[in-house]
Amino acid sequence: MAIFRLNEKYTGPVALTATGIFLCASVLFFLPVEIPHKITYCVAILTLASLWLCPWQIAIGLLFSALGDQMGAMENLPGQMGSFALAHIMY
Repeated sequence: MAIFRLNEKYTGPVALTATGIFLCASVLFFLPVEIPHKITYCVAILTLASLWLCPWQIAIGLLFSALGDQMGAMENLPGQMGSFALAHIMY
């Protein structure tokens, strides 16, 4: 069960909207433009969508994964490893 409940008639549109926003963020990731911490945006968007669409374990796992990406962008290796370890535990 998701952290936030969503009426079943809205599940499809929310999933499509989240997918579209994720794809836009993914395109930004591959552009040769300097965007600070751009690796974090894609997983953060998936984390927000998963709060309504996925079981809570997956949502928390994606949150820790986004945190691990952010720690990696900040060149904090112990924080990155710890965050990814917690993400794997939650998955």
